Amino acid sequence: MTGQPLYMLQLPLDGRRVAAFALAHGLGDDIADGDGGYVAHALLAALFGPQAPKPFVLQPRPHQPGAVDLLAYSTVPLASLQAAAALTAQPLAHAAVDWAGAAEKTMPASLPEGLVLGFQVRVCPTVRLARGAREKDPGAELDAFLAALDQWTTKGSVPAEEPERDRVYQHWLTSRLTGAELLDLRLEGLRHVSLSRRAAAPAGGSRPLKRFSKPDALYVGRLRVTDGGLLLNNLAHGIGRHRAFGFGMLLLRPGM
Repeated sequence: MTGQPLYMLQLPLDGRRVAAFALAHGLGDDIADGDGGYVAHALLAALFGPQAPKPFVLQPRPHQPGAVDLLAYSTVPLASLQAAAALTAQPLAHAAVDWAGAAEKTMPASLPEGLVLGFQVRVCPTVRLARGAREKDPGAELDAFLAALDQWTTKGSVPAEEPERDRVYQHWLTSRLTGAELLDLRLEGLRHVSLSRRAAAPAGGSRPLKRFSKPDALYVGRLRVTDGGLLLNNLAHGIGRHRAFGFGMLLLRPGM
């Protein structure tokens, strides 16, 4: 952290108005068979431009069909974001947020060493391939498990045992969760989702929307703080790739 305050935001979204925004921007497929992350990314960009908060996560609100809360970490306070949206956002994007119900809290400036906390995080466990990866382009993004399996198949003896998906993902998460010692960790959900991204635009053309299948893993567990500054940095910047599309937000819970 650089010393600037970190805020946790809660933006209540109206599902019908978010869908209207998505359809108006040609993103209906992302709602139909995607995870909604690209729609949320596009909505935040339309509301706040370069100040759009990330990482974020979408959470359906219990007992209110169609209502969704967008939780996010931001170094920009809610009042400033709301003022910017009121000035520059198009009406369809602005109407998707229940501004009267929006809330924020300032995160602690420090975390004491030894503090035990529960946590939840949704991650996209992928890696960039190094030069020499078999039948893959260097720099390509691949499921961390498939990358480990490819390495095991190629080298045979390193590691000695065939990789297991959950173990590979746990190692991937552990290596990126700095500032804390993991006390326990369990996989709560695993699926593959279709993610939407804008590809590079051809000369004189628009940017086409491409779709990719990526792993989506939900982990819960407990941690002990070893370096509060590093852990707060994890909160602010998120874990792994695709943080601007609904992955990587570390949600803290009371320790048990």
